[in-house]
Amino acid sequence: MAQTKEGAIKAGAKRLGVSIEEYKLHIKKKEKWCTTCKSWNKYSFFAKGLGSYGLASQCKKCQSEYGKRHHIPIPKHLRKKPGVPRKNQVDKFWENVTKTNGCWLWEGHTSHNGYGRLHIYINDKRKIVPAHRLSWEIHNGPVPKGILVLHKCDNPPCVNPDHLFLGTNKDNTQDSLMKGRACLTNCKPQKGEKNGSAILNENMVESVRYQRKNYNYTFKELAGLFNISPSQIANIIHGRSWRNI
Repeated sequence: MAQTKEGAIKAGAKRLGVSIEEYKLHIKKKEKWCTTCKSWNKYSFFAKGLGSYGLASQCKKCQSEYGKRHHIPIPKHLRKKPGVPRKNQVDKFWENVTKTNGCWLWEGHTSHNGYGRLHIYINDKRKIVPAHRLSWEIHNGPVPKGILVLHKCDNPPCVNPDHLFLGTNKDNTQDSLMKGRACLTNCKPQKGEKNGSAILNENMVESVRYQRKNYNYTFKELAGLFNISPSQIANIIHGRSWRNI
């Protein structure tokens, strides 16, 4: 063990409220203080880490108990292979979700048409999956092969499982036709409220821009008020969408 600097010894003793002599005695015995159970333990009771002497600040027992209390189970089909360090994919999903009274809005990366996207590992292969599909799998289990996850609310960034349902590609087309979001022949892109996938109307768009300009609302605050994503608010403010107003 490298010689501990006198200044570090004094600081450590002061932090723990013990005398310098007592602190040195524990160092001589190769003992370290656990910040959780507030006791001295042998170096062998600590895992390697970024704390003093290259050890973790918690003993192994405290680390194990902490992990049990804060463990979030991962669906079996999303679990990583043993020995491969990887971020909990369920945690990664929730970090990008903002819940409202209606839709749960996806705050992460989105595709060109507003649907959330997320990089995850399935069978040890990195893939991009739609956020609303992953939400369904987290809450309801795997999606059968050849089946799509569709929106009842027609809000692309929504990941609320209560707003989702399963269907085939044919179901998706029929749903689009019933809601006026698709046509069969001589189709031309519709602008503004005439677009079947529009969530806002012209009055609401004007309100978004007015509140941003005069009251300096943040994109996130406006997204919560109008039940759309901050990225969509940004597109409205900067004129990338709703250019006809």
